[in-house]
Amino acid sequence: MFVWMTSRQLGLDMNALLPCALEAGVSFFPGNAFDPRGLDSPSPRLNFTANPLDILQEGVRRLKICGLSGCSKIGVKHADAPFPA
Repeated sequence: MFVWMTSRQLGLDMNALLPCALEAGVSFFPGNAFDPRGLDSPSPRLNFTANPLDILQEGVRRLKICGLSGCSKIGVKHADAPFPA
């Protein structure tokens, strides 16, 4: 199951946010990957099928921190992530 999220933060570059998310142990597909013209999109595609609710909530929390503060403020490195491998 995929869910589209739209950022309320104007100008947020999902392609630039992706490395931060990966560093924090979470991932998504930037919306421009699904645009036939490859146009920028503030809407990443998220997958919510393989994890329990507490893991999903933690992943969304980490994405939010990445979007608001940037990678250096996330405080969680991939190696520390409690997510299943």
